[in-house]
Amino acid sequence: MVPSLDYRVFHHELYRETLHDTLLSRNTIRSQQTSVIFPAGPLLVNTVWTRSVNDLSDLFQNPYAEMSFRPVSHAFDLSAQTRIGGWLIQPGLRFAFSGFSDTLAVTDFPVSETAALNSYFFNLLPSTFGDTLPYRHQFRHFAVSCLAGRSLGDKRLFVHMNYTNSASRLSETHENTGDFAKIRGTRETLAVLSLPSLNIISGISMNSRSLFWLGYRYLQIPLSWEHTLFPDDPDTLEIVTLANGKTHYHSLQAGYRMLSSRLDLRTDISAGTISGSLSVSTPVMGYLFYILPISHQGDLSGEVRYISGHVSAKYPFYAGRSVLTPRFGLISARSWSKLKADALLEFGLEDIHFEQDYIHAVHLASFGLSAQIPLNRELSFSLEADQLIPYIRRIYPEPIPPEPTDIRRYGGLSVSAGISMKW
Repeated sequence: MVPSLDYRVFHHELYRETLHDTLLSRNTIRSQQTSVIFPAGPLLVNTVWTRSVNDLSDLFQNPYAEMSFRPVSHAFDLSAQTRIGGWLIQPGLRFAFSGFSDTLAVTDFPVSETAALNSYFFNLLPSTFGDTLPYRHQFRHFAVSCLAGRSLGDKRLFVHMNYTNSASRLSETHENTGDFAKIRGTRETLAVLSLPSLNIISGISMNSRSLFWLGYRYLQIPLSWEHTLFPDDPDTLEIVTLANGKTHYHSLQAGYRMLSSRLDLRTDISAGTISGSLSVSTPVMGYLFYILPISHQGDLSGEVRYISGHVSAKYPFYAGRSVLTPRFGLISARSWSKLKADALLEFGLEDIHFEQDYIHAVHLASFGLSAQIPLNRELSFSLEADQLIPYIRRIYPEPIPPEPTDIRRYGGLSVSAGISMKW
């Protein structure tokens, strides 16, 4: 492969809502990507830098709160290719980060028709948290991977391993202005979410026309949310851990890819399970008779089992040196889930117990088109567009038909353009 420099811009129209040609909500991601491929001794090195602006503020707008959410993220990828003995080795590293800070503004607090629920919960929210919560968010992602392959006669074997770890830290500050001195003052909390993941894929090509592969993935999602700062003299009965949970994900995949043909046909099937539990608690929100702390707890657990199939195809058409490639993909899945929730409410409030099984059908169709147009011997222009069309249906229990609305919803569009130079 000759040295090359590639620059691309991406636009992802995730979701938007309009009403009578008036824009109500819009969420987008815009990215710029620069990659360089060059030889370094026995190595062929590929470096990639991606900068993304995530305009997702509308995702968090609701009748009770407003916040700005427009983080800028950076990702750096470094990979190399070389041969050791009869093996083709491709190690890779990836590091990504983002960070921002802003203030969550509370515009209204919910109320209930139950007087006791208002007295011991909703009415205590304004003095417990206030109407402004400054927050800070940091995200870090690290990945290491290695692909090894070799030929064994007329067969080809490859093994790919990928380990990733992502950490998201969200801290916030709020002021308790209640009537009780021992819990009044500035408080800070920190929520930490990490995602260690291991993915292993092994494949074999029995001949020049086909490739079969098997894969396994494991993902763990531990979550903790704790107080990190109390008033000067915190109550000894104060709640330190506000949330604690862990989720496990296992999946198996098997796939096939057609080789030695202009038609690039791929298909795979996967099955997996997701199970997790979460315990949550409110801080001490006040006192009954000035001595009994008011705090509420809850537990949530769930399990999801799914099976899915995926097929994709693309076929290039040549016009001189230009290449036009339409593509199509389809994912169909069925999931069976069970959700269980228990809320332990104090002072005569009725405890909440919820348990429900669900069955969902998910279909995702994708239509795309890419064009590669040479401008001269060294320069080429590329353009790509993909449209995702989702269809998600709850089979059990049968959902209540939605009320008719004039709001129009659209999303799932991705467009990119770039220019490449080789020398």
